[in-house]
Parts: sequence; C-alpha cells; structure tokens
Amino acid sequence: MTRSIDPHPFVLTAVSFALLLIIALLAATPSSPLEDVPDRRPIAGFLFAALLLSGMGAALWPQACSGPLHPSREAVRPRGSSLDADRGRTVSSVFGLRIVHGHHPSCQGFSRHEFQVGDRSFCVSCMGLLAGATLALAFTLGLFLSDWQLGEPELFLSLGIATVALGLLQYVGLDDEPRLLRFSLNAFFVFGAFLVLASVETLTESLAVDLLVVASSLVWLGARISLSRWRHDRICSACGFRCEG
Repeated sequence: MTRSIDPHPFVLTAVSFALLLIIALLAATPSSPLEDVPDRRPIAGFLFAALLLSGMGAALWPQACSGPLHPSREAVRPRGSSLDADRGRTVSSVFGLRIVHGHHPSCQGFSRHEFQVGDRSFCVSCMGLLAGATLALAFTLGLFLSDWQLGEPELFLSLGIATVALGLLQYVGLDDEPRLLRFSLNAFFVFGAFLVLASVETLTESLAVDLLVVASSLVWLGARISLSRWRHDRICSACGFRCEG
C-alpha cells in the first residue's frame, strides 16, 4: 500500500514564503506609522527575546517541546541497541538539570544528523539552532534595548530573508548534507529571523509590522519542525530495518 503524504509541512512552508514576501513588500513601501508607541522597540525586542528563549529550550529538551515530532532514542532505536548506552551518549546532567543533546535513532540513516564529542552525541541541527538563537538573543537585547540603529537595513533584510528561506529549503533541496552545512543553515535560519525583524523595525518604525515578523517567526519555526519530521519519515521509510518503539 502506498503511504499517503502529509501535506501539513508543505502548507506551512508555502505560508512561510508568503509571509516573507509580504514582509518584504511592507518594508519596501513603508508609510508613515499610524501608531505612536514610545516603547515600540523594547516591546518588539522582549517578545522576540522570549521567542528565542523558548526556541533554546526546545533545542535542549526536544521531546518535551515537540513530542512525536522528534522521537527520542528511548522510544525509537535499532533492535539490539542498548537503551542505557543510548541515554549515556545523548543525555547529560548539568547542575542537576537533565539536558537532552541527542535524540535521533543510532543508525546509519541518521549518522549525519548528529556529531560526537568524546562519548557524547549531539544533534547537529539542534546545536545549530541553539547557537543561532544565542547570537540572535545577544543582538536583540543590544539593538532593541538601546538607541543603536541598524545600518544598511535593506541589505540585512535581503540577507535575513535569504537565510530563513535556505533554512526551510534545506529539507526539500538537500540530502545527506555535511554536518557543518547542516549546523550553519540552522544557525543562520534563526539569526536570519533577527535580521528580518531588525531591518523591518528600522525601515517601517511600526509596531504592527514588528509584531507581524515575530508572529511569522513562529510560523517559520513550525514549518522547519514539520519539514524536519517529513525528512525523518522519508529516511525511516527507505530503511530496510524495523526499529523498536
């Protein structure tokens, strides 16, 4: 029986690209702001910072945040593999806090999805998202809580849109990409969203447009998670082995 294709990831991706286009058009034809909000920049900055912190939590606790979108090694693993050994490689305790830094099945199909540091296994994409979110958080607090103005906003807007788009297209246009490329695409995906927000804030000076970008970032993240799940399903469907769980 032919397996049906879930359209959800592609619908979210289409919506994501439509939002990128709308934001670009709004930034290209800015009008005089209709609202006069004195705390516009801090409001937008705090909301985006909260979104970044949530994303950082999702990168460190993928099962708690995305559930079945990222089945853990504890739930899905090749037959005959040791559950205790998998836990030891993918879970660490930091000041008593349980950190999940690896969550893919330990099989050849997902070998490029994780990298090893000593006896520990780390998800390449999650670590890329974490690095990008950390950098974006620092720049968000520095830009939106100060009088610092972003120079060349048109250039940075184009760069931001391009990196967000590439972060989504990696799942439909690339297969078995090197770990460094996978890490970079996910890091720039998050930082690209910051560039879009910072550029739009400078160009439009509109809280409404800022909030549109923050809301769009949620859609972009949802599309990225859905595309990642679709990629994982493709890998498992092409595999000739049956995993436990």
